[in-house]
This record gives sequence, structure tokens and C-alpha cells, in this order.
Amino acid sequence: MLQRLPLTALRFRSPALRALVVIPEGRTRISSALSNITTPPASFTSSCRTFSSSSSKDSMVTQTVASSPKRSKKKKKAGRNFVPLKAPVEMTETARQFFKALLDGKTNVAGIMLNYHQSSTGEPRMVFSFDFATEVGPDDEGASLEVLADGVTPKPPVESMTDGLPKLYIHQNAFMKVLGGKVDVDLETMKLTIHDKEGNVMDPNNT
Repeated sequence: MLQRLPLTALRFRSPALRALVVIPEGRTRISSALSNITTPPASFTSSCRTFSSSSSKDSMVTQTVASSPKRSKKKKKAGRNFVPLKAPVEMTETARQFFKALLDGKTNVAGIMLNYHQSSTGEPRMVFSFDFATEVGPDDEGASLEVLADGVTPKPPVESMTDGLPKLYIHQNAFMKVLGGKVDVDLETMKLTIHDKEGNVMDPNNT
């Protein structure tokens, strides 16, 4: 069963998260200030907020897990035992660096899990959520946070699926909903969004 940890940094407002350097080539680089954070300061909250297109706020989910990350030993279903040519979702360079900064130095998580589920507030609406994942199911697909030597092309699944590095995982519940989308983050508000091929923000409540 998927265990989730909160993305505490999503609500981080300290100057450390604003220590971003934009170099002339236009690529975003997270400075070493983030890698020096080992214990969350008081400005952190021990919770992660899921989001939807609705303006109402969703409740927070908090859970602590100390076990090492692992994949379920359950066998994959027939028809899924293949290596896709590309990841189910793309990421902007900003989102890729953001996830890498969140995961830097963490040894008890397998990566970030993108999920799709009903709002935890009990409201009749669906939401996308991003959480630290300590276990990855056999039907959850990964998107590498690494790029090839050109510094632009995402590392394909055939090279990344066994590299042992943290990834952005797409939960089986969210796979068909976000397939072909692109994940982005607003560093000012720390809000993560998913965009379709036309650039529109995906609404979790649209069928």
C-alpha cells in the first residue's frame, strides 16, 4: 500500500527557497542553500496541501514513515511488462530542479508521487496531489528527474528505470488522467500545476 509523506517545502516561505540563480543560458539552478537544510525550520509545516481547480482549500495530510523506500513485490499485470519509449509526463526545468531540491539528502523516500483521488475534505470533487513516496506499486510509472548529456533531453525510461535514483512517480490512479501532460511549479507561490498539450491547466474534475 502506498505510504505518503507530506511535501513540507510546498509551504516554505524562508529566503532559502528563494535562493535561485538564473544563469545567462536561461536554465534554473537551485543554490547550495537548499542542500544545507537538514532539519525543517519553524517556518515549515508538517503537511502537504493537495490542489484542484476549485477555490476551496483542501485538508492537510500528515504521516511519518521511517522505513526505507521499496517497490511492491506484487507481479505486474499482463500487458504492462514493457518499457515505454518516454515517461508518461514531462516536467519543466523549474519543476525538475524543484523536485530534486526537495529530495536532496533524503534516504527514506523513493521519490515524489503524483496521485489523483477524492478530496480529503469530503467534498464531492477530485484533486491531484504530490507527496513523498516511500513505496512504489508495480503499476506506478516513473519519470526521471535526470537529463542526458545535452542537458535538455529527459533521461528515457529504458535508461532510468533501474538507475536507483529518485523520480517523479505517477500513481496508477492518475496515469490516464495526466498522460501526456507537463508538470510545472510557480516558485513564488510554491504551487504545482499540470498542463495539457495545449498548455491549459488540467482540471482534475473534468472527465
